[in-house]
Amino acid sequence: MRHFQLLDPKATVAPDLETLLLAADSPNGYERHAAVRWLAERTTGEELRPLLKRANDWVPQVRHAAQSALIARLIPEYA
Repeated sequence: MRHFQLLDPKATVAPDLETLLLAADSPNGYERHAAVRWLAERTTGEELRPLLKRANDWVPQVRHAAQSALIARLIPEYA
């Protein structure tokens, strides 16, 4: 089964939020990892739910990227 790729791996401009949310739930681990890296760049709060979900991902690279992004948000300004 071949899956449609939502994110261009060579993209230099962040995809829109809807595309990132879809890619974060992709069955493809490479796609989820790319989505998590793009979501880590956002600071609007909309990225928190998918990052929390991916923090328990079965692919170690996805899980670690999401956990790192969440740890970076543990700052006094967010309290």
